[in-house]
This record gives sequence, structure tokens and C-alpha cells, in this order.
Amino acid sequence: MNCSACKSALHASSSLQCVACKACFHYQCLNMSDGHFKMNIKELRRAWRCDSCMNITRRNRTDSTPVASPHRLQEAGRAGACSSLAHVEQQHIADMSCDESLINTSSVSCGSAGTSQAKDVDVSITMKQFSDLIDAKLDSIRIRDQNREIPVSKVPGIPEIQDKIKSELEKVTNSIRQEFSETTDFLHAEQKDLKKSISEQNSNLRAELNSIGMRLKAAEKTSRSCNVEVQCVPERRSENLVAVFKNLCKEIELPITDMDIRSCRRVAKMNPTSKRPRNILVTLPSERHRDQVISYVKRYNLKNAKSPINSGHVGVPGGENCPIFVSEHLSKDVKELHAAARRAAKDKAFKYVWVKYGRV
Repeated sequence: MNCSACKSALHASSSLQCVACKACFHYQCLNMSDGHFKMNIKELRRAWRCDSCMNITRRNRTDSTPVASPHRLQEAGRAGACSSLAHVEQQHIADMSCDESLINTSSVSCGSAGTSQAKDVDVSITMKQFSDLIDAKLDSIRIRDQNREIPVSKVPGIPEIQDKIKSELEKVTNSIRQEFSETTDFLHAEQKDLKKSISEQNSNLRAELNSIGMRLKAAEKTSRSCNVEVQCVPERRSENLVAVFKNLCKEIELPITDMDIRSCRRVAKMNPTSKRPRNILVTLPSERHRDQVISYVKRYNLKNAKSPINSGHVGVPGGENCPIFVSEHLSKDVKELHAAARRAAKDKAFKYVWVKYGRV
């Protein structure tokens, strides 16, 4: 890195850097003594500023270091720029209670409209006095501007800028509104199509589900078509269900052989909390055998209305004889429907409710 004044190479031990503009200088180029630099090196490197970045009141340099020439040129430019201000303030300076030793009066020409003579008066002030005058004037202008509130609409150029910004914002807003409207319309159309497609799929699925349900019910009905359900037969630990069913057939005078009984077992209750014994499910060779058993039971009950078929007729000893019911093997849905139909028949005083071929 080179010195900003002499353009020579810099060494860290003999250089200073401005904390404002980051320009670097030899301390010799800044007219600093070796003792002063070494004694104050920490403070200088922490807060030192170059002449270009210092406050305007620092104008009284008279040294001849490499940094001094640019300083004088800068002061000369400022003095030339402020010469008109100095002439305006001459009368004010004359009235100020300044130190008279700093002002030497010689000849400055002042023309008067009512006199024919010209007097030359020369007013000379030091650079320090001139600097104080400029600072005071700038401070007064700054304080006056701070105390005076200027409406934004009266500042030159501000209304035009506001109108331009407003116009651009309206364009952007309209563009965003249009894009958002197009996006929402597109999403709405997509959602509508999707909803319609889902509705059609749901309808198809419902129809297919209903069809599957009907086929399942038909298959379930077919699988139960050869079964007979014997209800309310008391349970025993070592019971012979085949013998119980054969005793039932013997009581109703229906001839049956062991080959006609495909299977005979108890099934689980639909309502586990019910106190009724589990039903006996008997599988027969065909629907004709099933219908014969049910028909013979109904015929027996009609003949023996005072003593219909009961647990004593099937060889279940002990206790009170319990009525026994023989019916088709119904699915859960049909059983629930049958129970609801019996309740409705009781409420409406209907005489009969029966099941045939799996229908109530």
C-alpha cells in the first residue's frame, strides 16, 4: 500500500489511516514529530481523520508538508466560493464585537448615491475569523431549516415524483390484480373439473359397491340355503347334538338318516350378553330336506297347540321344558329385519310374520 500524499510505499509502524475515508499517510507527510507520533499512536490510530474528512473549522494549516498543498488548494476553492458571502456579511462583521487586533482597516471603496467622493476601505480578517463566520452562518441556516416545517407537496419536484410513483404503483397493482384473477379463475376451473370427476367416480363406486353387496348377499343366501337353525335348546357339557336333532325328527315323524346330516354344531350368539343358549346349526343335503324339516315342525305344532315341540321332546333332561324353534338359517341383516318386522307386527296387531326362502 502507498501513501496517499507522497505515493511512496507504506510501513505499518510509520503510517496512519483515516477512520473515515480509509486513506493512509506517512506521519512525516502529516507534519508530525516522531515523539508526538509514538506517544499518541494508539489514540491517533483509533480516531485520526485526514484534512479532507475533518470539520470545516480546521482551516488554519500553514505547514509545507505534502498534505499541505492540497489543503491550501481546497481552502482557496472554498474562499473563492464564499467570496460573495463575505461581501454580503461585511456590514455584519463591522458590527460584531470581534477582536480589533485581528482586523486591519485600509482602503475599501464604498460608493454612495448621494456623494461625489469615493473612499477606499480594506478590511482584512484572519482565516480563523473567516472560518468562524462561515460556521455561524451555516449553523443559523441549519437551525432555521429545522424549525421551519415545509409541506412535502410544496417542495419543488416532489409532486411530480409522487404522481410518477403513484402511476407506477397503479400499473403494478393492476398487473398483479389481473394475474391473481387469472390464477384464481384457472384454479376454480380446475377445482370444478376435479370435483365433477370425483363425483362421477363416487357414483360409479357406489353403483359398483351396491352391485357387490347384492352379489354378496345372494352368495351368502345360497351358502345358507341347506341349513336349519334350531333355537333355544338348553346347553349341556357333554351333549350329542346329532342325537338331539335325530330325536327332534323322530318326534315330528320325519324319517332321517345319519347320511342326511352333513354337520351339526352350535354357533356364536349375535348378542354376547343374551342369556339364550347358542343356536344349533344343522346342514342338510338340499333345500328340499330343509323345507321338509321346517314343514313337519309347523305341522306338529298345529296338531299339538297345547304342547308344541320343546326340550323334553328332543331328549334334553332336567329342568323345565323350554319351547324349541326351527327356522331357516338367516344372515345377520335378515335376522335384524325379521326382529324389526315382529316388533312392528306386535305394535300394529298383525297376526303372522314369517320367513320363507330367506325373505321376511
